[in-house]
Amino acid sequence: MSRGIRLCSPLILQLSSVPNELIVRGWRKKLQRAFFPSNKALPDIELMPEMDTLFTSIEESQGITRLHIYTKIRKIMHHIHTRLEAKDVPRNSEFHFCTRAGKLLEKWVDEILDAEGSCTSSESARSPTTGIQ
Repeated sequence: MSRGIRLCSPLILQLSSVPNELIVRGWRKKLQRAFFPSNKALPDIELMPEMDTLFTSIEESQGITRLHIYTKIRKIMHHIHTRLEAKDVPRNSEFHFCTRAGKLLEKWVDEILDAEGSCTSSESARSPTTGIQ
């Protein structure tokens, strides 16, 4: 009895979408540098229009939800949403970064739960002893 690799496994997803992974990692790095500078200062007001464009790109991205977990962008969004106070984020009243980060987190959780449901339903259709459909 041989065990097959699940199509939903992280390894398969990583190997099949390396260019997208690099894009998402780049997004995470930009967000982290802008909202959490290494000198522990407040975010730079001059970067906020660029961050608005970046948020828009992330919001419009499709089909790379699982990469959001593996590249830790989800963690950065969580920190933007929960750890930063709206008054400490420059131009937040204009761009609504904290609120948008929360909405993205909700969207990703819903998409991940839907994807996991499809993985478990396809696995449950297999015979428990042989693993064959």
